[in-house]
Amino acid sequence: MIEKRHSAFQADPLRSFCLPASIVVSVAVDCLPRSFVYLKRRAISIKLFIINIGRILKPFYLFYMDFKKEEKNSSMANAKLPGVWYAILSAPVLLPILFPIYQWIKTGGYFFYQNAYDEYSYLSYDGALFKRGLVRPSEYLICWLHEWGLSSGYINFMFDLILVGTIALLLKEIFFRLGHDAKDAVLFTLMLCALPVLFGVSISLYSEMFYWTLKSNWVYWLSLPEAYFPPFYRTPDPQFSFLLICGAVLAFLRTHKILLLYAVVPFLYVFVKVPYLFIVLSVHLWSLNKKYGWLNIRYTHAILAFLSYVVLSVVVGLYYQFRIKGTLDAEFLIESRLPLVSGTSVVCLGIWWCLRKSVTEEKRRILGLISFSPLMAVNTQIISGFIAMPKNYEQNFGTVCFAILVAYWMASLNTGRWLKRAQLVAGVLLIGIYTKTIFVVNSHPVLSHEMPPQLINALREDSSSVIFENAALGSTMSMVFPRQPFTGLAFSQSYDLGAFRYFEHYLCVKEKIRKNPSLSEKYEPVLKVLDHGYRHLHTDFIFVHINRPKKIKTFFEPQKRSDQCDSKPLFFYP
Repeated sequence: MIEKRHSAFQADPLRSFCLPASIVVSVAVDCLPRSFVYLKRRAISIKLFIINIGRILKPFYLFYMDFKKEEKNSSMANAKLPGVWYAILSAPVLLPILFPIYQWIKTGGYFFYQNAYDEYSYLSYDGALFKRGLVRPSEYLICWLHEWGLSSGYINFMFDLILVGTIALLLKEIFFRLGHDAKDAVLFTLMLCALPVLFGVSISLYSEMFYWTLKSNWVYWLSLPEAYFPPFYRTPDPQFSFLLICGAVLAFLRTHKILLLYAVVPFLYVFVKVPYLFIVLSVHLWSLNKKYGWLNIRYTHAILAFLSYVVLSVVVGLYYQFRIKGTLDAEFLIESRLPLVSGTSVVCLGIWWCLRKSVTEEKRRILGLISFSPLMAVNTQIISGFIAMPKNYEQNFGTVCFAILVAYWMASLNTGRWLKRAQLVAGVLLIGIYTKTIFVVNSHPVLSHEMPPQLINALREDSSSVIFENAALGSTMSMVFPRQPFTGLAFSQSYDLGAFRYFEHYLCVKEKIRKNPSLSEKYEPVLKVLDHGYRHLHTDFIFVHINRPKKIKTFFEPQKRSDQCDSKPLFFYP
């Protein structure tokens, strides 16, 4: 019926204009007098509404005026910065995107890569659709970008270029606002981007130590970071969160409106949100105590920081009770109140102890909060009663805390320009090591050679029927086109709620493969990986339960047969 009306309007342009116009005029004639009466009655409310809007926008106006006032001074200071320093500042942005540029050239204009663990899952349309929410608010943005016509690969490249570049510029401006000269601000920015690489598989010594903790069951008590990527580079959640944090901190430094620090909290990744909120709440309580004089004892700041931890732990516990308990997300949590030792906090506190006398009292307290924040985040279970993957707090926030403490420690040594040059070289080398790891992670020949037209057409028309012999490769090849479903044996399809959508299709794919003995033998390893993933939905992952008692639930039985299979053929590549 709607289509027929649409066709009539297309056939008769005069009618298509006059009919809507007559409706609008009649509604206006009927409603306009009543609208004037309503507006007259509500004049006071409208006035109050405008006043409140003005109060909300006032901090942003003051921020803009403050920015215009100090733009000249900032530009004069930056004008003294030699060009080589700008090249150094661009290193964290340009080096990690060398592989996607290389891939784009080799494949004829396509991006489908990952430079951080599991990006192919959370950048995919289906992954974002099922994971968006309060825990991962940036997934809403990923869904919108897919609907606007961008593929997962293009979104990844765009974020890695624009967001990381913006983060680098904001960090430089933040350190400049904190009283450092332009060169030191560049050095600090480079350290924050590069130093988290030390806590990953790229550094063999640390990697061996980390896996020793797993084998020796130290993971039960000790929480450590482990990944090949710094958090600024993982798209979308940590990357987007730190962009918002940098913007909020810079706005706070310019306006001194602490509410700006709270404004970004709803949009942050949960494993960044909790430790960040601990720091902000503690600073806020300190400022209120200074203003109103609630406490005036020796350990006032420590008491207020502990109060922030208690409040935050209670809020986390309430959120679990009313929003998480009974859902699928609850299967990834452990009910336990035993404490954990944060590896990054231990290192940060050691560095803080070394530099505590070389910084001002205010900076010493802030750096102390930063050092304690990972320890607080991995111990909310003492009050809340559950643990949520403590490794993620370490990797996504603790490594940044470590970088901040090291940067201030190196600045406090004040041993001349040779140390600064050594720091610059070390920072660029670490970014180079991370860049090399990106090439290694994406080393499969399919990811760096021109794709045949048959594969491109198959991925575009029905990627769920395209089969690769590697589960991770299948997930990466799901990043080529916008709103592309996962390929037939993609590892990502066995995650979370998406598994409920793809399970029957997976059973059909497996049945078709096993009808051919040669294919069955070739694809048996990847089938075993997906069978295990579907059976427990990865809730048996060691970083989820950290060897503490947990009942592992069986969600699917991969050995059963499906009665919903069609006769559509599969496309095997290579």
